[in-house]
Amino acid sequence: QRVHEKLEDANALMEHLQKSRGDTSQLFQIQRQINNCPPDLCQLKRVFITKMASYETERGQVNFSKRITLFLFNDIVIG
Repeated sequence: QRVHEKLEDANALMEHLQKSRGDTSQLFQIQRQINNCPPDLCQLKRVFITKMASYETERGQVNFSKRITLFLFNDIVIG
């Protein structure tokens, strides 16, 4: 019984490590897409949520000729 519990714990740890590795890899891919990306973008606590296209605004006026891409994370928005 005890060995079985330890194997389950080890499997759960391996799944967690694999997910963290995938998340980090995704952050590095996103970092390459962002101009002047902050070097601290890749942090283990940071989770990518979505990417969206938008337009730049200036003084409340939308400039439809200046498209920007926003990257939404659990703790920051980068554009």
